[in-house]
Amino acid sequence: MESSVPTLLFCSAVLIFGCGETSISPYGEPYESPDSSTDTMDIDTSDSSQSTDSNSSLSIKRIPFVVPSGSDIDYLFIPPESNSIGAQGLWYHSSDNETTLNISETNSTICADGELSVSDSYTPWAAIGISLCYAGAQDDNAYEMYTASECPFVANFDSILVGISFELTTDIPNAPLFAYFLGNDDITYFEFTLNETGRIDLFFDNAALHDNADGLHLEELRLAQFQVNNELDSNQSFHYCISNVELLIVSD
Repeated sequence: MESSVPTLLFCSAVLIFGCGETSISPYGEPYESPDSSTDTMDIDTSDSSQSTDSNSSLSIKRIPFVVPSGSDIDYLFIPPESNSIGAQGLWYHSSDNETTLNISETNSTICADGELSVSDSYTPWAAIGISLCYAGAQDDNAYEMYTASECPFVANFDSILVGISFELTTDIPNAPLFAYFLGNDDITYFEFTLNETGRIDLFFDNAALHDNADGLHLEELRLAQFQVNNELDSNQSFHYCISNVELLIVSD
């Protein structure tokens, strides 16, 4: 299913890429999760050629964090039944006001495509992202986005979450692609430049701080945002997809 997104609902001020609108406030009934494996898998982070981990001695579990295939494009909810720790989240999308952004979901893969605008006053951008702890329609405080330290669904979420893993496919020759991690008030604390495709493991302790951020502030982490920016003087088309997202959790 596809949805065109001509507008957004909030401004991400610290990203300084301009003001936009986003579909972070969805409505509708929660999904019944299809039967899915909740098994976790111990991994040796030193085996991954695309891992950004600086401490391969950690015992890490990969926790699936995906929407059910065929989900309503306006409510891409990740149900707690889909994984072994009860984590639940929500996909969202955003862009500057002049950029065209379309999103689609197929087989639990989220894709973004469109055309980035041109501006002399800000850097045009488009993004898809995940609220990492989100209250569904039937939860208390429905539609609430929580920080990692406040998350009521996963105990000590800010302490055990050490990274995120996903598969990236893209066709963006001229527009840089980034993974930004945002906290309260949509402040961006740290980031990664996505230079490769395929399976990518991002470990937070090896992230680059964003602009004037004074630390990772994992206790305030709310959003993981996959964003394309246009720093050129002409419109740029883009297409990229994120699939098979996994939370990287410290194992007991």
